[in-house]
Amino acid sequence: MKTLRRITATAEQLPITSQNRLGIEVICGAAGSGKTSTALLRLKSLFYMFATRRQREDSTEPVHALVLTFNRTLAGYIRNLAEHQVIGIINVNLEIETFARWAMFRLDYPIIEDSKAKLRLRALAASVDELTVDYVVNEVEYLLGRFKPEDLQDYLSTERTGRGVRPRVGRRLRQHIMALFREMIRRKADWSVQRCKRPTQLPTCEQTEALYPKCERTEYLKRVYVAEEEHFDAVGGWLKEFDFVNVKVLFSRDKFGGCPN
Repeated sequence: MKTLRRITATAEQLPITSQNRLGIEVICGAAGSGKTSTALLRLKSLFYMFATRRQREDSTEPVHALVLTFNRTLAGYIRNLAEHQVIGIINVNLEIETFARWAMFRLDYPIIEDSKAKLRLRALAASVDELTVDYVVNEVEYLLGRFKPEDLQDYLSTERTGRGVRPRVGRRLRQHIMALFREMIRRKADWSVQRCKRPTQLPTCEQTEALYPKCERTEYLKRVYVAEEEHFDAVGGWLKEFDFVNVKVLFSRDKFGGCPN
């Protein structure tokens, strides 16, 4: 791993690193623009500020800081920078870890029984011909760890850096990977659809919408359910207006409560 020499703040970094305000600071920038070194310089500035406070209070307690990263490579990179920038200069207690390792330690390394899930995932991954099973498993773990369940669709357009350019995982492959673990709604032996953001309880009308995405012929329409009594007359009027004289209108709130699917 390449080591970095002692760094100093540039003119652009100085306004960020020198303002020792409490609270949250978000540093944004393109790849290679210096976000990591800026954050570390900011940390160094905060160390000096709190070290001065310790001195003013006649305290010998070190300044404590926790730095969490997404992966081990970045943790090692920051650790190397910190050794040259901070450690040994002032009295600090600096902990640098990946979030996963830090969280596991805080939770006293709980035993997670996921062997069946991993076997199932590897079996599904084998269906992606363009990629190795290990690569697909790693990609799925990244996907599920990176995005919230309601934001999984963002995976299709989010750039992922730090893993090289080969193999190339484009939109088509990403869609295939997402389809491996998305829960399916099954109503008949040969009919299924991806659940996406649909709830586990779907009213009959929404189940029909999911399983029949195209328009169906109105000759199949036999009855229309309504949840409120005031809708009964309105729907009945529409049906008569469009000459659906054999279609019944039925009042039933239960139909709109949904059923497991």
